Order: sequence, then structure tokens, then C-alpha cells
Amino acid sequence: MVHGNAYDDAGWCDPTRQNADAPCSTGKKVYLSQSLINMLVDIYKQAKPSKIAYAGYPYLSPDNNYALPTYKDGAYYPLTSVRSLQDDAESMQIKAVAAANEKLAQMYGGVRPIVFVSVNHPTNTIHSFNGHEPYPSYIGRNSARWVHEFLDTSDLELRESYHPNPIGHQAYATLMSDANLF
Repeated sequence: MVHGNAYDDAGWCDPTRQNADAPCSTGKKVYLSQSLINMLVDIYKQAKPSKIAYAGYPYLSPDNNYALPTYKDGAYYPLTSVRSLQDDAESMQIKAVAAANEKLAQMYGGVRPIVFVSVNHPTNTIHSFNGHEPYPSYIGRNSARWVHEFLDTSDLELRESYHPNPIGHQAYATLMSDANLF
């Protein structure tokens, strides 16, 4: 263990990350996708006529070489796996939005009211969350973060960890405004 904390130990981290990957490689991925499609269609049915912006989630780790030094070969780099898992999830969400739009188009004469907005995609004009991700360890902080870090020192509940902070919410609002969605 590093710093006496299991959360900074590769022996704990790698199996936990693999467990997170597991639902994406099983029937659960289909279930999650279908649940999202149904949810989006239901939201539109209750709020029609409306436009729905489905915003993707920012990366929960920076794109750097953060390593846990306790792994077999001297280092384990978990962030690549964490970002890859998020890329897979965003890809599933984009496909679910497209499927929900197709379903709604059949039901309501061609209407496609749902727009997916990615905060991570490199062609995104704002790409605003780069550099503002939470720090990957409990022993450091990213002072420029737009997402609450684990065990943030503010008055937040633990459940607010890894959710946008006030600056992050403003970044989402700017993203929507810049995309001329509304």
C-alpha cells in the first residue's frame, strides 16, 4: 500500500477497474443502453415539444502518467484504463441518443429532439474540461478542477465527489450556449 491507504494500492485498484470494465463486456451494456433509450423517449413524451441536450460526463482523471508504485513491475498506470472506460461509456451514450432519436422520429413524424454534447471530444469547440479533471490521488489536489475531488475539503457530502463543482456547472452552461442548442 502507498501512504497506508488501499485506494492508492495497485493491488486494489486494478481488480476494481477490471470489475468496472466487466459490465461493458456483458449483457449489462445492452441493458444500460436500452434503459437510456427508454428514459430519453419517456422524457420527450412528457416534455414535448422540447429539445433535449444530453451532456456527456467529463473525464474523471487527467491525461498524464500518474502511477501507483506498488505494482508487480514497479508501476501501474490506472488513468489510461479509467479514461478508456469513460470513452466506451460515452460511445454507448451517443449510440443510445441516436437510437432514441430514431424511435422518436418514427413516433412523431421525423422529429429528432435529442442532442448529445460531449465535453471530452477533441473536436468540441470548447473542450473545456481538459486540465480541470480531479487529481487521481487523495494526497493532492488540482486547484483548477471543475469537478469535486474525492474527499474534497469543502462542506460537501461524499456523494458529491466526482460531480461538477460550481465552475464545472458554469462550463456546462457555456458549452450549451456555445453550441447554440437553445
